[in-house]
Amino acid sequence: MCVTPPAGGEPGQVTVFSAITAIEPVPYTGWVYDLEIAGRHNFVANGIVCHNTIQTIGMVLHGREQNPQPDPVLLICPTSVLGNWEREIQRFAPSLRVLVHQGANRLGGEEFVTASQQTDVVVSSYSLLARDRELLGQVAWGDVILDEAQNIKNPTTKQAQAARGLAARHRLALTGTPVENRLTDLWSIMEFLNPGYLGSQQSFRSKFTLPIERYHQPEPAAQLKTLVQPLLLRRLKSDPTIIQDLPEKNEMKVFCNLTAEQATLYEAVVQDSLRQIEESEDAASRPGFVYAHEAEAGLQPSRALPGQPHDQRFGRPFRQAQPSV
Repeated sequence: MCVTPPAGGEPGQVTVFSAITAIEPVPYTGWVYDLEIAGRHNFVANGIVCHNTIQTIGMVLHGREQNPQPDPVLLICPTSVLGNWEREIQRFAPSLRVLVHQGANRLGGEEFVTASQQTDVVVSSYSLLARDRELLGQVAWGDVILDEAQNIKNPTTKQAQAARGLAARHRLALTGTPVENRLTDLWSIMEFLNPGYLGSQQSFRSKFTLPIERYHQPEPAAQLKTLVQPLLLRRLKSDPTIIQDLPEKNEMKVFCNLTAEQATLYEAVVQDSLRQIEESEDAASRPGFVYAHEAEAGLQPSRALPGQPHDQRFGRPFRQAQPSV
């Protein structure tokens, strides 16, 4: 099944989906993505140029071709891109019926369940995923798709728990940052896709997180890569087959030094903050004072007050300190 681009799109560009049950050491070309591997749910980490939206729409269309009476698809995304998903579905797959579950006037109860069963794709947000958890759980979903799946990187949050609690035949996660801060992010997303595949959170921490993050051991890292690689479909911008006319990235470091006046103002604020900390009677309040002044008094004056002899926020002149050498 192919999804051709709309009028004005690049000639010859198509999206092709195929279901496979084995991995062969053959490089993929074009827009080929394996959607199911040995019954496991897949995980897509993109390099920004993968067009996950169109690929996902094509997958939904393909499912409708294979099953004339499928269960509805639930697509969870950030609120900021909810309208974009609706527009893209109408643009590339106008035959799909879309229900946007968002806002104060959204459907509820039996009305929502009935409307969901009569539509193809229900689009909602992460905030409502947790808030309407019981309502969403009343629908038998064919596919549950998480866009920007790093939103469930913390497995203890309500939205992550709600995502794992949804019943569906297939699950798909779309993200460009499967690991934002720590390896637990990856475990949480994989736990949504294939519960138990990477073990419990405690066992994952002892077997992979600590050896890799703290001790930088190569063996656990290689083992984790072996486990995840078949389910992680990734394309890099460095791949020359993605955009052949994309030039090499040039990185330049440009340093911007403070002027003498800016350095004077900055040093005055720093010294004034240090004096107030030392004179603080309540030692317990010092950490909060430091955090409050770090941005307000330590960084902003050097940007917001160049060339201004007075602190406009406090209504008094800066103490004229000499820049440190």
